[in-house]
Amino acid sequence: MNQTKVITYFYNNGILLGIFAKDSFTPKTDIVGYTGSIEPGFNAGTLPGIKFNVTCTNAEQLGGTPATTYVRSDTSNAINGQLRITTDLGIVVGSAGQMSLYVTAGDIYMSNSSTDKSLILNVRKGITQENAIAINAANRVVSLYDGYIDSVTNVGGDLIVTGNLTVEGSTTTLNTTELIVEDKNIVIASADSPTNTTADGAGITIKGTTDKTVLYSESDNWLDISETVNLASGKAIYIGGTLVIDGTSLGSTITSIPGVTSFGTQTVINIGPGIPAIPQLRLEEHRISTVSNNYDIELYPDGTGNIVLNDTARITNIANPINQQDASTKEYVDNVVETRSLVFSTDLSDAKSNTYIINNILNNLAPPGEFRSGTIARILCTINTNSTTTFNINSLPPTVNTSQFLTSMSGDTSLAVIGLSFPSATLSAPILSTTRIIKEFSLNIGVWLWQSDTLLPP
Repeated sequence: MNQTKVITYFYNNGILLGIFAKDSFTPKTDIVGYTGSIEPGFNAGTLPGIKFNVTCTNAEQLGGTPATTYVRSDTSNAINGQLRITTDLGIVVGSAGQMSLYVTAGDIYMSNSSTDKSLILNVRKGITQENAIAINAANRVVSLYDGYIDSVTNVGGDLIVTGNLTVEGSTTTLNTTELIVEDKNIVIASADSPTNTTADGAGITIKGTTDKTVLYSESDNWLDISETVNLASGKAIYIGGTLVIDGTSLGSTITSIPGVTSFGTQTVINIGPGIPAIPQLRLEEHRISTVSNNYDIELYPDGTGNIVLNDTARITNIANPINQQDASTKEYVDNVVETRSLVFSTDLSDAKSNTYIINNILNNLAPPGEFRSGTIARILCTINTNSTTTFNINSLPPTVNTSQFLTSMSGDTSLAVIGLSFPSATLSAPILSTTRIIKEFSLNIGVWLWQSDTLLPP
């Protein structure tokens, strides 16, 4: 709206210092040297640094802010904004300046200058004020929620205690993934007068689906471990400084394992008497063997028990026997039987040839298929011959009987022999001569071959 307002300009040397007015309005036309609306009273112009250098008894505003919002030093005040102190001197509180909050070399100090007085951080829980932190200067004691057993103190980072740490209560909970203790000994179940009874049930419990525990048992006087113990590779279990078991074997001083019914799969088992054990027998995979001192392996069934193999099992790879009670292999027996020397005899007075002997005697009495190459056959051949005896009949004087016979019709007679006899004579028996020859034949790839003749002495 177009209205006329009465104002008073305040110039100095042609420069507008300000405008006096009794009304509030916004000039329709810009005023050189002034911007904005006009308020009742003096309105400063745009001249830089303009101010009134006079004593002000009272003011409604300061810097355009109501005077009621400023802090007074002679009464209690409430500050709705941030209080910023830009000096390291900080603030001092108390009738005698007992408490100071200041900064030194960048470090912040909250100081209690009263002798042997406490510094307490007090908070409100519900409608109750509680001492959260109390620092007792006289005794150098820091208390966190002292007297409140349901209080919890959270430490987000490291907590370093250079003195002793005493925790009183029925349960101490450490919510951490790793607990590092530099001390060399951890004492559990400590008591003024410790006994096995006070130690009973003491140990370590690891929480899981079920508890995993290492606990002392007074009745058994041992540690009960609820889970399997797995030692790292290369580690072992010792008793009294003596190796009991490691990752691959029992200790050398272990002499008995009563109650063991199954070993599982074993690669080698050495058996030997005494301490230290000197192995004499070794069980290795499918082999039973002796280890030293040329020991025999004895199978000794109790009482009338026998050594019995299953229906198809065989004993193989036996050395050739030496003593009468030694066992032998089928090959050895077959070799002995099938390569034994054969002995035959025949009359060879009819002068049969070696070929005849092979084809008609050996091939029938000792068929080549039943014997091995190298078999020797010896045949005692007998040749019998008779000697002739010469008899001189002239040496025997005969006895002659004669008689007269009519030889013709003319009546002639002649003397005729009608009887001739000889006396008995003794003739020498013919001499029987016997020749003995041993003929040797050998079997070579299924064929009997003549080897030699050996003439025996008469």
